[in-house]
Amino acid sequence: MNELNKTILEMHCDLHISMTSANEILKKDVEELRADKEIKDEHIKMLYAVIEN
Repeated sequence: MNELNKTILEMHCDLHISMTSANEILKKDVEELRADKEIKDEHIKMLYAVIEN
């Protein structure tokens, strides 16, 4: 029984580490998407300015 508990605890720790890594990757992806959106928004504003003139 003790060995089973140890194995379950190790699996839990491994899963926690994996989830933490996945969350960090997702945070970076979201930051990159937000930055890309800001750039695209600026490009659209510049296009409208050119069209209006």
